[in-house]
Amino acid sequence: MALSTEDKIKLLMISGNQESAEAAEARKLIAKEFAAADSPVLELIAQETTVRNIFSIINFDYDSQIEFVTDVPRCAAYDMPKLGMVPRSQFDGDIILINTFQVVGRSEWTLRQARGKRIDIVKLAGTRVGEAITQHEEDAGWSVLIHAANSNWAGAGMIPAANAPILQVPDAAKLEGGAGFFSKELINLMSIHMERQGKTLTHVYISPEDEGDVRMWSANQVSYGTRDEIFKQGAGVLNGMWGGGVNYVKTKHLGLGAYSAGQYNMQTNVNPITKEALNNSAVTTGYTQVYGFDLRPNFRERHFVMPQRGAMVGHDDPTMITELKAGVIVEEEIGFAVLDNRAICVGNINRNVVA
Repeated sequence: MALSTEDKIKLLMISGNQESAEAAEARKLIAKEFAAADSPVLELIAQETTVRNIFSIINFDYDSQIEFVTDVPRCAAYDMPKLGMVPRSQFDGDIILINTFQVVGRSEWTLRQARGKRIDIVKLAGTRVGEAITQHEEDAGWSVLIHAANSNWAGAGMIPAANAPILQVPDAAKLEGGAGFFSKELINLMSIHMERQGKTLTHVYISPEDEGDVRMWSANQVSYGTRDEIFKQGAGVLNGMWGGGVNYVKTKHLGLGAYSAGQYNMQTNVNPITKEALNNSAVTTGYTQVYGFDLRPNFRERHFVMPQRGAMVGHDDPTMITELKAGVIVEEEIGFAVLDNRAICVGNINRNVVA
């Protein structure tokens, strides 16, 4: 049962007593609330996440082996062995075993603030924990996505090799032909590629710069009526394009903006997350990418999975009492895997192209 605001303030006041056993128990209860469904931690994660909207979260017991069955004939599965490690590819037949790892966030506040009923500071602490966990999840999840989308398939037995699914409007098309910016020509290439793989392009993740490209689409790209709709609605007008089957999601992690310096861009020929050389040599400085996915209901869990062992848990940090502070540690055990990389493609944009 969720605690009311009044109950939380009462607990906070009690927790401000340094030596009381009742205060120690109150600090434990407050820590547990950090993992509650209505906590600032999960609220922040829900607001900022992209990977939880791409990967399907599947719950497992702590002692269970995490395995998935795959019937993919021409690709490997990709997962993250451990937080911070290079994603690995697997081609072991029908059964794919997925590792999980701990993600931890922590924060603190002073006992004086607790006695002063500073529930706002405790909420801010929850937000900071949520930010830390979200960043770990985003780094791990996108690392797997980037690796899966940019790896050539070497083939196996009679199954032929295949290049990484990186698509680009030829530079020779110039700006007028849709090269050098986020254009409908690039979207069309991505959609056709997905259909040829037996998939459906349902979501395209774009950067603020890509959205800016849409706002600047000229009469060569769309009619004057559509330009008027873009002026009124912005890039949201794209969601109705070609039957409205594709959803466009803007994320600050892509592009060349100041935030995270295009954190998940493929700059030069090195993966920015894993520092591993990419198989495809088409990517050089000045290029940005958009990512396309097949996230159809009942298909997403066959393509992208995020196994989670148990639930998120909040712990009191008893060592902080020596500094006259209360501390909270929130942990979860998760993993990420792309089971079928035919459900992902990359649209590459050479922003060095001139008219």
